[in-house]
Amino acid sequence: MTGLVRIPNNWNPRPYQLPVLRYFANGGKRAVLQWSRRLGKDDVSMHHTAMAMLSKVGTYWHMLPEYAQARKAIWDAVDGHTGKRRIDWVFPKELRQNTNEVEMKITLKNGSVWQVVGSDRYDSLVGSGVVGVVFSEFSLCKPEAWGYISPMLEENGGWALFNYTVRGENHATQLARYAQNDPEWFFSNVLAEESGVFTKEQLQRIEKELIGLYGKEQGKVLFRQEYYNDTGAALPGSIYGLEMMQVKEEGRIKPLQINKNAPVYTFWDLGVDDSTAIIFAQFYDGKIWIVDFYENRNVGMPHYLRMLEQKAYERGWEYAVLTIPHDGENREWTTGATRREMLEQAGYEVAVLPNERIVDGINAARGIFPRCVFDLEKTKRLLECLGHYKRKWDNLKKTYSKEPQHDWASHACDSFRYLAMGAKPQYNYTPVKEEKKTGLTFNDLMRKRKQKRSVY
Repeated sequence: MTGLVRIPNNWNPRPYQLPVLRYFANGGKRAVLQWSRRLGKDDVSMHHTAMAMLSKVGTYWHMLPEYAQARKAIWDAVDGHTGKRRIDWVFPKELRQNTNEVEMKITLKNGSVWQVVGSDRYDSLVGSGVVGVVFSEFSLCKPEAWGYISPMLEENGGWALFNYTVRGENHATQLARYAQNDPEWFFSNVLAEESGVFTKEQLQRIEKELIGLYGKEQGKVLFRQEYYNDTGAALPGSIYGLEMMQVKEEGRIKPLQINKNAPVYTFWDLGVDDSTAIIFAQFYDGKIWIVDFYENRNVGMPHYLRMLEQKAYERGWEYAVLTIPHDGENREWTTGATRREMLEQAGYEVAVLPNERIVDGINAARGIFPRCVFDLEKTKRLLECLGHYKRKWDNLKKTYSKEPQHDWASHACDSFRYLAMGAKPQYNYTPVKEEKKTGLTFNDLMRKRKQKRSVY
């Protein structure tokens, strides 16, 4: 009790919501809620946060996938049951010291701070005193946001609550499997039909409506995912969903050994403020062996040059051609050099792709999927991005656009497009017979072949 205000404020949790509240009340620190659509994931998350803010003074974040959607979904949203803004319902004004509408931040009279943030800006967050974070719709959040925030929570003895509706097989479902096997974590999987929120007739009507809106195939997939937590189906609007299913069914995701005789080719999607993504591939036996993947952001070319050297040293390979997109010819204002020039100055052979339509690149990528084999561990991030890559939904036309949605998966998928468009027939390695009379070693012959190799 605080004055005449009771927290949680005018809210009675449903039976399936109680266990996670008890878990945190007993000192729990990590919880995963894999709940079907419209089961009150954010309600229970926010009310728990309100109670925590009164128990322990600190900074608390409610993180949505994108900052732009945070205002509409949480800050300005009106609860259908109370008719109030969600924030006024959960955090009564009587408890507040200040409400910052611009920064979407509430400060309570006891000093605790709650703020709505976006995972797309996770590395701009500053808050050494953060003690509680809700990852809302974690299946759509940037997965690296958790890696950035978790050390803060460890330092402060803080808690994290991950809630989401299933969006295929991705980092959220991987975290769910981990939570199920760790006794210190809490995991809850609630289906629509067992929640008591929906009748059988309501669910049947919802399924029909989704089929009418998205078509039979996409509608059924969306219904199974959002109301029955089905992780097996391809993501609605998925661009490479069928190709990824085929890769898995054919066992083309497995531990790979580096072929020390075949060179490694790299394919880059370039960024500075945005992510740079790099695929490492070998070509032999008629297949494309994707042996590694790397992604980073907010670092310059010197970082990537050091990374290239380190991987070559650790994994014992030699580089052939480094393929970059057309914007690799743009000059950086800090150095005045293009990224192509910087790579060439470091001794690498570079190919620059022409500016092609994204749709053409996607079609080319579909064409190489049957030849691709992926390393089980080192390409996990790439595989997750390829599975998540999807088209934008056009609310006006009630259909998916031809263009993909730009989100955390885009850069890895762009590098895969560049692999499809940049790979050449001559990249395929064929063994060279060593001729003793030349006095050349095998590696000498390989270096001579590399010097003769020309992309254009």
